Amino acid sequence: SVLIVEEHPTMHQSLCTAIASESDFRVLKTSLGFQEIIWRLRVMPPSDDVFAIAEMPEIILLAPGNPGDVDLQAIQKLRKNFPEIGILALTRDDVAGQARDALQYGAHRVLAKFTSRAILLNALRALKADCLPNSLLQENTNI
Repeated sequence: SVLIVEEHPTMHQSLCTAIASESDFRVLKTSLGFQEIIWRLRVMPPSDDVFAIAEMPEIILLAPGNPGDVDLQAIQKLRKNFPEIGILALTRDDVAGQARDALQYGAHRVLAKFTSRAILLNALRALKADCLPNSLLQENTNI
């Protein structure tokens, strides 16, 4: 399952469509921003009107890009509090050091937003396989 954190509606819908059309992925509740995802996964104390996500994702696909390092700090908190969730960051190619920063703050993988659908899906599949517990990997190879 994939949780998409992308604040630009057109890009968000494109990502949802590309991923949901694949039989090996499910897109969880979307339209979340960085602060909302932190609250819903209960990394930060939630307010009374915010509820937790019903199902933990296997992967969080996010696009850091807000001014400052708020998005990077969110990646760091997600990685620290939910090490079993794979984090794939989509970066703009015009932001110097954004990919490096995302990796330093804890993203497992980084891709440019202009990457092809095939490369994005391959990266998600590889990350999904990387984040599976070893016991699940052994069970899946015996099938």
